[in-house]
Amino acid sequence: MMVVPPTLFFALAIVAAGSLVWGTASGDAGGPVGHMHDVAGELSSNIKGMAAQGLAKTNALALDPRLPGVIAAGDRGAAELLANDLLRGSLELDIVAIFDAEGALLAINTIGHDGVPVPAEGVQKIYAADFSQRGVIQGCLRDVTSKSRMEFQMQCDFTPPYFGSSGLSVAFSAPVSMAGDAGRAGVVSTRLNFTRVSTLLGENAFVRAGNAVFLVSDSGGFFDENINSGHTPAPLTADQVGATLRRDAPEGAGNIMVRRDNMVLMGRRVAATSAIDGGGINVLLRASEDWVRGEEMRSKRLAAGALLGSLLAAGVWCLYLAARSKQHRAQSALTAERARTSLILENLGESVLSADTTGRVGFANLAACRVLGFEPGSLIGRELKDLFAEDAPPSLDAPWRTEQTTLRRHDGSLFQARITCTVLPDGAGGVVALNDLTEKLETDRKLLEATRQAGMAEVATGVLHNVGNVLNSVNVAACVVAAKLKHSEIPNLVRAGDMMNEHRADLQQYLCGDERGKHLPDYLIEVARALGSEQKSMIEELEAVTKGIEHVKHVVNLQQEHAKKSTVIELVKPSEVMESAIQLQLDSLNRHGVGIERRFEPMPPVTADKHLVLQILVNLIANARQAMNDLDPGLRKLVLVARSDHDGDVSNLCLEVIDNGVGIPAENLGRIFGQGFTTKKDGHGFGLHSAANAAAQMGGSLKATSDGPGTGSRFILTLPISPRTMAHAPAGR
Repeated sequence: MMVVPPTLFFALAIVAAGSLVWGTASGDAGGPVGHMHDVAGELSSNIKGMAAQGLAKTNALALDPRLPGVIAAGDRGAAELLANDLLRGSLELDIVAIFDAEGALLAINTIGHDGVPVPAEGVQKIYAADFSQRGVIQGCLRDVTSKSRMEFQMQCDFTPPYFGSSGLSVAFSAPVSMAGDAGRAGVVSTRLNFTRVSTLLGENAFVRAGNAVFLVSDSGGFFDENINSGHTPAPLTADQVGATLRRDAPEGAGNIMVRRDNMVLMGRRVAATSAIDGGGINVLLRASEDWVRGEEMRSKRLAAGALLGSLLAAGVWCLYLAARSKQHRAQSALTAERARTSLILENLGESVLSADTTGRVGFANLAACRVLGFEPGSLIGRELKDLFAEDAPPSLDAPWRTEQTTLRRHDGSLFQARITCTVLPDGAGGVVALNDLTEKLETDRKLLEATRQAGMAEVATGVLHNVGNVLNSVNVAACVVAAKLKHSEIPNLVRAGDMMNEHRADLQQYLCGDERGKHLPDYLIEVARALGSEQKSMIEELEAVTKGIEHVKHVVNLQQEHAKKSTVIELVKPSEVMESAIQLQLDSLNRHGVGIERRFEPMPPVTADKHLVLQILVNLIANARQAMNDLDPGLRKLVLVARSDHDGDVSNLCLEVIDNGVGIPAENLGRIFGQGFTTKKDGHGFGLHSAANAAAQMGGSLKATSDGPGTGSRFILTLPISPRTMAHAPAGR
């Protein structure tokens, strides 16, 4: 499409508007003067056309083959009929007269061109007059060229008797030839319709604006009945009229314009004639200078408006072209973007298809065809519901929807898929993105199995770790019992019994008179006391062993019950569970010279899994004792805290284990509870991980804080306190 550049269009508009301004507002070629030229030319052309038609009709009657016979026979009635037939419906003529070969009047029309009869008195006056010597008639009879002629007469003797008017006349005369061109049979003479000419002169905007138009002869006579008869004075002087006439100019010559007496006059030759009277016919226009100036000003305003309109049109066109250009660029960009989007969608790894409001597929990329087992392009036009195994296809009028469903491939096989549906913005359907879950489901199954195996291994490792912590304490207690039994006083008691058994017969004499026998009762008393002390000590150690074995049993049971997801919830006194943890590690703490400081706030029992709490505390105490190995025995200090923490309506139990050992670097605080993380040479990284999991299992948390290496560490076990327990449980230490 060819588009005119805005700058060229703007230049053309300026040139056109400038030409319009110059042509309409300056010089004689435009403005009101130009309008007068146009009116003069138009009137001249119209009058000449009317005269030519009148002359042609006159010639047509002269050439009528019936007319020579009618004239020769002197048949006035037949001649009148021919004259009436010519005039009927003819606007150009108002008189038709037929003369014989002597120039005498034979007949004249008795009806007008409008069909109205001519007054009989006028007709009789015409017939009574003698016109045989009229020069125009005699000239036609004598003219051997057989040419018709036009005559402009100011004092015609033919019309006054007929119309009761002045002698003003424009007459047409045509000779009537006899058969075989044997001479003249007569003459047909007609007159131009005055009324029609006056109408032509007045039917224009120039006259309606208050100006005037006249017909004048070369001699300056006005073609106007009132002026010609003297009833109305001439509107212009002879000098004014004469200045506008060019008597020697041919027909169609240029106009003559003069400015006189605050008037603009313009004359134009209509026709030249060799008639004996009157000469040529001219159109004369008269306008006032005020009208001319007003029209010139109006023309300038119109030209300025045209210029402004042209500039406005140029501006609008430029804006239109700019908008079209912008629209074209936007359309090109949109087309390119659509092509790029289509290419991306077509080659996207995700399966995408679209459907219209009737549920028919309108687009399916290569991935969708591949997943559903169709050839590229073969999905177009298929029903969306045919792709679903049992469930109805999703509604495409929802803004966004994701679900898992079963789809059917082209070969009939079924598979699980996750589909995401959304409606198109224009409401013309929707888009469905689908993801084949076959591989994912298989991967998830394998991952679940691997996770289960890893979970079982983790649980087993945690169990072994916790059992190992308790067995350390049990082993220490067993060693203590074994050592005491090894150094027990029981063998000495057996020897004392043997000595008494040897002197059973003289036991009294032996105990009273023998030196060794005298000391035996005191010895037995001391041995009994020593055995009593040994018994008490071993009972305490055996109780510690029993508790440790019980805890081991619970840890094993806990692992066995893990798959059942069941726990034993009971009322636990915070101070008692802290003491139990201390007792399980007490021998080890004493042996390593660790001082213990207890900070237990009085608080009621809380609901918790006692053995899980104990498992966590034993692990934390064991880690704290190991963290202080680098300190001298007298400097090792373990602080155990049991307190409550209130945050608004939430109450928590906080159990803290604080040591002054090696501390924890800042970069390890976020990793310390991760599985397998450890800083010990012989560590395995499962203790704190399992402790944190146990805390989370009870709805609590396990956190660690430290100011860095060499500053010790603080481990805080936080457990939620049940409001019901706080309200009904008795207070305890």
